[in-house]
This record gives sequence, structure tokens and C-alpha cells, in this order.
Amino acid sequence: MMALLRILFALLVLAFYLPLLSGVWFALNDVEAMPLEEIGHLWKHVGTWLGNLFELSDQSTSQMMVGWAIVALLSVIGHTIFSIVRARR
Repeated sequence: MMALLRILFALLVLAFYLPLLSGVWFALNDVEAMPLEEIGHLWKHVGTWLGNLFELSDQSTSQMMVGWAIVALLSVIGHTIFSIVRARR
């Protein structure tokens, strides 16, 4: 049971960080073309699916995806900045 919960939690974390993984993939792809599945398109499909699930307009779906990316980025950067500030005290 715990193994199943850990797998579900790992999938939730992966879905939360899809925007960041998408940006990393695009940055690596600019340096050298990579024959990987494009995770950016996966992020777009998941965001579009969520927008359709909640019956959002196209503009609202775009705003949701931008908010999702900002929150994911701030969770990484915010934790780093918070750690630096705490270490100085």
C-alpha cells in the first residue's frame, strides 16, 4: 500500500514540475537536437485537458498554464532563496 502511495505521489510531483521539465528540454534541444519525446507538448496537452475538464475558455486555459509554470518555478527558486536567507541568520 505504501509503495502505491509513493508512486502516486511521485506522479503528482512529476505533473507539478512538467513546466520546468519542458523548459529544460527546450533548452537542451537548442544546444543539440535530441530524439526524445517532446515533454513540452505533453505539458500543453495536460494543460489543455485540464482546461477542457473545467470548461475554461482558451484565454483562461493559457492563464492557468502560465500560473502553473510560475508556481512551479517559484517553488524551486523560493526554496533556494529561503534556504540562503535562513543560513545567513
